[in-house]
Amino acid sequence: MLFLVLALAGCAGVAPVPGGSDSVNASYYPSPDDFKAKVGQLQPGMGEGHVLMLLGRRPEELRQLNRNEILSALYGANTMQVMDSISEREETTAFMRQLYGYQLKYRDVEREHGFVNPLRIRTEEDGFDYTVNLIFKNGLLLEKPDLSGGVVHERSSSTFFDYLNPGSLMGRIP
Repeated sequence: MLFLVLALAGCAGVAPVPGGSDSVNASYYPSPDDFKAKVGQLQPGMGEGHVLMLLGRRPEELRQLNRNEILSALYGANTMQVMDSISEREETTAFMRQLYGYQLKYRDVEREHGFVNPLRIRTEEDGFDYTVNLIFKNGLLLEKPDLSGGVVHERSSSTFFDYLNPGSLMGRIP
């Protein structure tokens, strides 16, 4: 046991541990700048077919948004409050029925793990992570889509004991 601890101490900060990567649609665009340029070409009133052609995607390749996600994309919250008449409520409901949307993620993040000391592992993530929501009304792009996300460069560390504390163990019990 003492030999194992000394061996790990000698490798601390030096011995990399495979980390892997997390990619979504990374092969469809040559670079983040190319993806941002394509999203920047999208204008309100464009037809769904034209929007998807510019992005080089088909509807079945995108994640369809539900009503709450559409409301969040448009208004920043997943509820709407209509305080006046019944007719305004009906108009709002009719408007919402005409809306549908898709989400496109573009992500490529590389992870690398390494020992900081014999008990602590650090994780470094580098890459990019972008999300764009496309909202359509009657087949036309309703608003210029907002591109969220950006460059990822994060560093974190944890010990083996972080995974053994009673709170996290109790949280894993079904």
